Amino acid sequence: LEKFDGVVVSGLEGFVKPDPRIFGTFCKRFGLRASDCVFIDDSELNVHGARAVGMQALHFTSSEKLRDDLIALGLPLQPAR
Repeated sequence: LEKFDGVVVSGLEGFVKPDPRIFGTFCKRFGLRASDCVFIDDSELNVHGARAVGMQALHFTSSEKLRDDLIALGLPLQPAR
């Protein structure tokens, strides 16, 4: 987590994913629009929750698929070798 500018911890906020308020809290706290965010989770329910508030959301099933999905979104990553 030290690679991030900040985090939102659901247990401290009083609501948990996929409650839309957790995603809204994140966006508000960091001054972001939901449509500019990419949410990654291994729970499809949480992915649907993020999409419901307008976030781009990826269902994590493997590191290789995640890399491909992020590249497809235009993030500057190198394809897996």
